[in-house]
Parts: sequence; structure tokens; C-alpha cells
Amino acid sequence: HYPAPRSFRNERRGNPHYTLHGLTGSRWSNYDPTGSWMRTRVSRILKELNPDVVHIQNHASLFDPSRNPALLTIHGITERDTYLRARKLKRTRTFLVKLRESAYRSSYPVIIAIADYVIDQLNGDAKENAHLVHNPIQDHFFDSSNCPGDSPPTVLQVGVLIPRKNALASIEAIGVLNQQGVECRLRLAGPPKDPQYTQELHAAVKRLGVEEHVDFLGAISQSDVAEELRNCRVLALPSYQETAPMTISEASAMGLPCVVSAAGGSAEMVAHGRSGFVIDPDDPTDIAKALKPLLEDPAKANEMGLQAREFAGRYRAQHVAEQTLALYDLLKARPSQT
Repeated sequence: HYPAPRSFRNERRGNPHYTLHGLTGSRWSNYDPTGSWMRTRVSRILKELNPDVVHIQNHASLFDPSRNPALLTIHGITERDTYLRARKLKRTRTFLVKLRESAYRSSYPVIIAIADYVIDQLNGDAKENAHLVHNPIQDHFFDSSNCPGDSPPTVLQVGVLIPRKNALASIEAIGVLNQQGVECRLRLAGPPKDPQYTQELHAAVKRLGVEEHVDFLGAISQSDVAEELRNCRVLALPSYQETAPMTISEASAMGLPCVVSAAGGSAEMVAHGRSGFVIDPDDPTDIAKALKPLLEDPAKANEMGLQAREFAGRYRAQHVAEQTLALYDLLKARPSQT
């Protein structure tokens, strides 16, 4: 549900100054075919607040932008995510969400997209009104003096253990490297959300004879993730679908090279051959080929890690905040439509 507005910190920044109020979201936005139920509840709260700018996150249908100056941040194409996540009535739910969201996206005069991949998925006015602003990460990820070459030849994958994240390909790549005599270890950090898939992963570990080379960490805290990043050589994320994974930007900021799939927006977060490698998620041999030089050559890992840290500057919170405030100002400067 949406409770009464609560202020985050009453931060005042930009010109003109803005006071930020945040409203909690609701999972029911995924089940409202028309969006009218959610819009009614959001409108009641906004009537009390009377904001100068409304910033909607991802669900375009939560608000009618003709009523107040409003912009939309698209974190992912909602109908695509619905199709990948839904277990029942997959096609029906995807169709309804697409019908609802696509119409509303086009009505926003300013859209923030967190990846070029998102912009490529848009059409018409939504595409024309889109601005690329990356997701920010916390500053402490930039404070690490991590040199991946000083860490053991360990590959880290962070993410829920579900087919979409494709941990199976990482395990099979470790199997290939093990057969080639490459010293390596894979650590999988993420909760086992799909029991059947988790069983498949453990079976693959046993089948490939890499029980001593693969660790299942389960769900771990953010601080533990940071610690894992400090003690590995490379991050791997061979997912079948991603938008702009935070784990790639966090690893890059810490100076880690990343091996990622070409799916979604992951590929644009890595400069292939400079800050990491872009691989085919369906080809464990290709993944192993990308991991091998980083695991065998600490100097190579350090060189690519430095490039990754340089590219990660676009994820600094201050930089992202300035870009976002500039779009608030742009929206405010538009002639009133009422």
C-alpha cells in the first residue's frame, strides 16, 4: 500500500532547491490490469502533498503526468520482466502489463533510462523523451584499494540462484578450466530461490568433479558481498537477461574486471577487452576462455581492473544526482499544459 508521505532527509539541493519525499511501493502494481486502482491511491496522497515534480519509478501507469510535472525512471521493461518472472498465466499477464505500461510511457515528457538497452526497447515519444542516467552506487565502493591480482584466482558471481542468472554456465566454465589445469575457484553468492534449479547446480558440480572448486554461499549481507569482491580476481555474470546490474557497477568501482553476457544492458557496462569481456551465456567454453587470462595473469587482472574503475565514475552518486536534478529543472521549465 501507499502510506502517507514520509521525508527521507528533507535534503535541499539544486537550483531551485528540492525537498525529497518518498512513497513506498506495492507489489499490487503488477496485478492491476489497467493501473486505475493504484493511480487512485497515489493521487489521494499527491493531492495532500501538491508536489512541484513527481518522479515515478518504473511503473508508468501509477500516475497521469498531465496532472503534475512528472518524469519516469525506467529500470527495466516491465512486460519483459513480467514474462521472465511469472509462473502462472505468463502470456496473459505479460500482454496486460504491456498494454497498460506502453501507453503511459509515451505520455511522460521526461524519461530516465538506466541503460541504453532500455532506450532501445522504447518506441515513439517515449524513445524521443528518454535520457540516459545510470544507477548510482554507494561511495564506499570507490574507496577500496583492491588489486584483483593480489587476490586468489577466484571467480565471484552474485545473484539469486534462478535459471535467468545462469549460474550453471559459470559452474560448467569452472569445469572446463579445471580440465585445462587452471587453478580456479567459483563462489556463488545468492539465495536458492528455485529448488529444482539449485538441485541442478549441485548435480552439475558433482558431475564435473569440481566439488572442491565451487562454494555455495547462500544469501549474504551487503557488507559480506563487498568483502567477497575484495577477495576475488574477477566477477562473472553470464545472465540471460539483465538491465543494468548493480553488482557489475560495484565490482567495477572496486577495480575488478567483469565477465558478462551480451544480454540486456550488461554488455554496455563493460568495455570488451579493456575492463573485462563480453561472452556468450550459452557457451561455457567461451566463458572459460575469457576467465582464463585473468585467473592466470595477475598483472592482466590489475590492468583491466584499473580500466573498470575508470569507467565506473559514471555511477558515482554525486554525478547521478546532478544529472537527475538537471532533469527536474528541465521539467519545471516546460510550459504548463493545464
